[in-house]
Amino acid sequence: MRSVRVLWVLLVCCGQLHAHGRFAPEPGWRIDSNVALVHRHLKPDLNAPHVLPGSLPVSHAHEVESGWALDAAHLSLQAASQDDAYVNIEAALHSHGSGYEKEWEQVYIGRYVSGESLDWKFEFGRMKAAFRQDNLNHQQARGFSEASWIQEGLFAGQFADEGLRMQWLLPDGKSTWYAGVEAWRGETFPVGGERRKHAWDAYLRKEWHRGTWRGEAALWHFRGQALEREHGCDHNHGVGSASDCNDFSGRVAFTGAEASVYIEWTNGSTLEASVALAEGRTQGEVFDTRYLAAWWARQRFSEFGLALSQGAHRIQVRYERMWADTRLDGTGAAGIAANAAFLEHAGRTPERFSGAYRVTLNEQLAMRVSWKTANYHSDREQGVAFELLWHGALVGP
Repeated sequence: MRSVRVLWVLLVCCGQLHAHGRFAPEPGWRIDSNVALVHRHLKPDLNAPHVLPGSLPVSHAHEVESGWALDAAHLSLQAASQDDAYVNIEAALHSHGSGYEKEWEQVYIGRYVSGESLDWKFEFGRMKAAFRQDNLNHQQARGFSEASWIQEGLFAGQFADEGLRMQWLLPDGKSTWYAGVEAWRGETFPVGGERRKHAWDAYLRKEWHRGTWRGEAALWHFRGQALEREHGCDHNHGVGSASDCNDFSGRVAFTGAEASVYIEWTNGSTLEASVALAEGRTQGEVFDTRYLAAWWARQRFSEFGLALSQGAHRIQVRYERMWADTRLDGTGAAGIAANAAFLEHAGRTPERFSGAYRVTLNEQLAMRVSWKTANYHSDREQGVAFELLWHGALVGP
């Protein structure tokens, strides 16, 4: 904590250039709250987390169950000084099976600096990674009740960790370039473990506008190393026993590209088309108390979406597809494969089609109805979700 206080003083006292525009925070402070209350009906109701092929260990899978649930609640504080130093603190409550998990989702400090042609900012602390906008979004900012398969399959829903971030903004006429580099301690999935873990990512994004057309495109890359990361068991939900637990040591490398185009008409309607592609590679060793095997996995994700907005109403659809290939080698491969659920169904191509209708009731409250049909492995699941989404400033503008 002492190092955080020292860095805060340096950020406030150093640098006399001032940032402006939406890349910089407004001086002052505010407290915001976000709440997502949901009722789901699934058929069949498996009452267990899904395991995407070659991807998610059961201990990190997100459970989606029938019935009412407080999906997520967030309370955040943002404060900025006149010298463009700022702090962000966010506490979160997430549903997890039959219970809830509390955590400090973000606690970080930062500094904005603006020049004549280039703005930049530096942030330090516990943060959500910024290489994907989808990773930063709260529940009510997402288009659907469930997170995308890219987020679920590669990052167990959301990646947040302790680290530092540098970002740059370069205006270029009718377009704007953003670039960023993040370095992480590697405490959370898909990295993690006991020691010598780390991760980093880099991203480049361009936003442009031409009359009634707007668009954005982005490239990102994430890389990390895990040592003795728990893999393939869950003591809290009885999916595996101690003898079924596997540890993983090795490297992960994920790369993605995404783009969106918006068309605005004179009657106020907006049509949005989006595409996102990602590939994940994992290589290392999987082991338990009896067996050890070399493990290699490759996954490919594709996501396509359309959305139409008119006033307070928004309807959108999303199609997702993934493919995975995994391989176990070594004398312990048979023993590991017998218990490792995350190695099953390799070579299959799960698909999911989702739709959603959202109506904004007032500045704070919205209602959303989502539906899906998914083929995870050989079984097909259908589901409907009704959500009440609340967002508001408790203190501040």
